[in-house]
Amino acid sequence: MDQIVSLLQFVDIEIIKALVSLLQILPDGLVTMFIGYPLLAVWSLWIFYLAIMNLKKAKEAGTMTPVAKFCGYSIVIPGYILDILVNIFIGSILFLEFPNYKRLTLSARMDYLYVPGSISWRSRLADWLARNLLNTYDPSGEHIDSKS
Repeated sequence: MDQIVSLLQFVDIEIIKALVSLLQILPDGLVTMFIGYPLLAVWSLWIFYLAIMNLKKAKEAGTMTPVAKFCGYSIVIPGYILDILVNIFIGSILFLEFPNYKRLTLSARMDYLYVPGSISWRSRLADWLARNLLNTYDPSGEHIDSKS
């Protein structure tokens, strides 16, 4: 519950009211297209992230077999492509900024936006996402660098 409350600090209540009223008048197909598919894409990206971080952990521990390497690396390319697409379409909306060809992945964008101690809502959102979804599962413990 605390995580939901901390996420809501980024959202103005008037924006939520406007979104709810918009959802009530939209046809179900549009709701699915604008809400359902993006949520599915973000969830899928997180599943790819968890799998890739597990591969990274096994590689660093020296426990990855050649068969596991072959099978595991076959998910890296689709995961990377999904990461780029989520960054371009959903990350641009989430962070209200255009994508940059120098930062193709969502993690690269979040790493660029996160500045420790910043009061910027983009920085705080990147920090929240990193703490709750990314850093815990990265073998290094810090997927989004603290730049400190």
